[in-house]
Amino acid sequence: MKYRAVLFDYDGVVANTMEDNYSAWQFAFSRYGIQLDRLRYFRMEGMTPLAVAGSILDENGLDPGLAAEIAREKERYYIAHHISSLHDGIESLVSALKTRGRLVGLVSGASRERLHGSGIAWLLGQFDVVITSDAVARGKPDPEPYQLAAQRLEVSPANCLAIENAPLGIASAKSALMDCIAVCTTLDREYLGEADMVVDGIADLVPIMNNIDSLEMVRRKKPAHHELK
Repeated sequence: MKYRAVLFDYDGVVANTMEDNYSAWQFAFSRYGIQLDRLRYFRMEGMTPLAVAGSILDENGLDPGLAAEIAREKERYYIAHHISSLHDGIESLVSALKTRGRLVGLVSGASRERLHGSGIAWLLGQFDVVITSDAVARGKPDPEPYQLAAQRLEVSPANCLAIENAPLGIASAKSALMDCIAVCTTLDREYLGEADMVVDGIADLVPIMNNIDSLEMVRRKKPAHHELK
């Protein structure tokens, strides 16, 4: 059994949340006169809320000490206003993997508070491990989130398959020495080239996971350090 565990990112993979997250960040930054570029934010997806806030503040020449309050304001706005939903087929995909004897995990840059405030507590219970930004000292693109998931599942990273949708998540998984499939739910293929395989959407994962026992991929090299930025 090559892949004993399949680890899913949350935003943009399990759930269609990126537009709601973008709106929440826009609101949080607006009082400081910052207009957040949509593509810029989507390419940052996977970073912890504190890291996102700090990075954007730094780019705009503002005090990074404001990051914690901006991140909290963003999370409050998201929980109060989000209308996001699960991607079609994700629940049955998780269930099918568990039926095939695979462990499944969620590895997200989101806070635990936001996940539980999103009305998906029932789905979280389906995962064998849930790693959020609160659980790690260093978020994506650092390998720590995926390494911690493998550790808690007691599975070698070489036997884990990550499902991601953004460059920093791919870099995190690859740096943790895992294979990675990227889905084009939020970004075009040109941004996802470091993954071992790229598919158009969640529906395209179904036949792949149905044949996970025989799945073989040509593993790409681990991204160099400068590619993680």
